[in-house]
Amino acid sequence: HHFEFAWETGRVAASLAAGHGYSSPFSGDTGPTTWMVPGFTLLLSAVFKVFGVYTLLSAWVIQTIDSLFQALTAPLVFEMGTRVAGRRNGLWAAWIWALYPGIMQYGVKWIWETSLSTLLFAAVLVLGMRMRGTGEKSPEAQRGRDWALFGLLWGAISMTNPTLLLMAPV
Repeated sequence: HHFEFAWETGRVAASLAAGHGYSSPFSGDTGPTTWMVPGFTLLLSAVFKVFGVYTLLSAWVIQTIDSLFQALTAPLVFEMGTRVAGRRNGLWAAWIWALYPGIMQYGVKWIWETSLSTLLFAAVLVLGMRMRGTGEKSPEAQRGRDWALFGLLWGAISMTNPTLLLMAPV
């Protein structure tokens, strides 16, 4: 039960996995909380429920999931780079994303929402570029489905890392 295992998020996830509800972000039973948003907390709680609370296996599973989120971000970085600066630069951007040690540590060193937030934010940026027609000679017509997905992505972002909502008006 060391605190550095996802910090407050880990404590709330452990409380959920133990059946005590969304509570206790600090040591001991501190009661119900709104300290953390539920996105990553619920994911970590599910991992705790299946693989044990604060076990090495749980750490490995959640870090694998975080690494998967980072890997899924690479094609989005490629598409953003391609749309803004051409295919060659998009390819460079994706390779830098995939191999830069500073980025790699978010998936394998810290148990935190960073990789999921990055994936969701990159997805909303790519969708926005597609809807606007950035980098295309003749943009496609916007569809209601695209706007619905755009709203769902922003909703997922708000439940994972609300500070990113500062970018929503942009």
